[in-house]
Amino acid sequence: MIKHITILLVLGLVQFGCEQADDSASIRTQAAVRVVKINGQYQLLKNGKHVFVKGALGHSHLDYLKEIGGNTINVYHQYLTKEIFDQADSLGLYVAVTLNLARPFQGADYSDTLFLNAQRHMVDSIVSAYKDEPSLLFWIIGNEMHLKLFRADDLWREVNSISKRIHQLDPDHPTTTNIAAFERKQLIQVKYLCNDIDFISFNAHHMNYVLKRETRNLLWGWDGPYLITEWTGPVYWHEMQSTSWGAPVEPSSTMKADVMAHNYYIAIKRDSANCLGGFVFYWGQKQERTHTMFSLFLDDHYKTQAFEVLRYFWQGSKPKNYAPRINKFEIEDEKNPNAVHLRQRSLYNLTLIAKDPDGDSLRTKIEVYREGEYTNIVGGDNEIRPQLVSTQTLKGEPDRIPYTSPDSEGTYRIFVYVYDKENVATANIPFYVLPL
Repeated sequence: MIKHITILLVLGLVQFGCEQADDSASIRTQAAVRVVKINGQYQLLKNGKHVFVKGALGHSHLDYLKEIGGNTINVYHQYLTKEIFDQADSLGLYVAVTLNLARPFQGADYSDTLFLNAQRHMVDSIVSAYKDEPSLLFWIIGNEMHLKLFRADDLWREVNSISKRIHQLDPDHPTTTNIAAFERKQLIQVKYLCNDIDFISFNAHHMNYVLKRETRNLLWGWDGPYLITEWTGPVYWHEMQSTSWGAPVEPSSTMKADVMAHNYYIAIKRDSANCLGGFVFYWGQKQERTHTMFSLFLDDHYKTQAFEVLRYFWQGSKPKNYAPRINKFEIEDEKNPNAVHLRQRSLYNLTLIAKDPDGDSLRTKIEVYREGEYTNIVGGDNEIRPQLVSTQTLKGEPDRIPYTSPDSEGTYRIFVYVYDKENVATANIPFYVLPL
């Protein structure tokens, strides 16, 4: 036991590429972008200017991001274009590029030389194509590469090898890789097998509250710089309450905004010594269990209340127009959101309590979808929006809405959207239709 602890303590001394004996500069002292430690605080410098990442994962609506004080986008390489860099540069935004490498749980074999050579060639071509873009900030090698793995030595050695290749091709920009917080066994492997990367990154999500405590842990933590590559308002869907048939019970957009403010503070703002910033998830509309789960936009351009939180933390200002709020959305006599059972082809009343802080005129839309099938689908996998069953639009925000349940037995989800002229509030309820 003592021997094992000693080994872990020794591994804990392995440092990332930014670490120094003094506080003056990083190893790559002449790089255009580098990580340094000044007066006990890690900083990301671009051409000598401190950049604290106020970022978003996605590449649409960049003018909105700039408007509320954001400064960086995180783009997966398969969506990357010269036009994205040009638009970011015109707005004074930075671009972090995620090299979305093949993951072992999806079939990638990191002991296969032919596969590795092909993937290295792909990375080389992307880095060579974009390394001189003025808005480029850093490279992210892979996204949660370790999922479903207990040990990943071959994987992390290859990530380290790719980091070295990037630094040879592009010595001006740092590298990082991310793990789902907190995979302690993976964090230890990253520490001693990926010592070429300049800092570590976490997809925090529901683990925000333990971030600072765990990074200081004696055996598997460290005192180096880190970035939050994904943070959100809700907990991740697999941590939510769920129905007896496994459907997550999603909070309303109003509840998510409240949690988002808390998450930003504890995951990013409170650790000014080590945290380099973070990317909110997701800047756009994304289908992941539902189309509203992580989406900060709806119907391409309607903004959720999350924008008010981001504006406050990034810019310290209030919005010109507040989003509507949903305080309650229920199906009559169904008080348990984990067990809503309706009879087929039966009439119910929906209870909706919503308001707009500005007193704007509102409209309400109701949609019902089949619940999706998600067997063997994990976070990040492509999902198709389930079948739309019915839709209706109403003026205002009526507190009682008549609703007739579907004809067929099965699992469904009913969504409500309350719109003003540019914002939206959302809520939904999963339910099961029983035969008469």
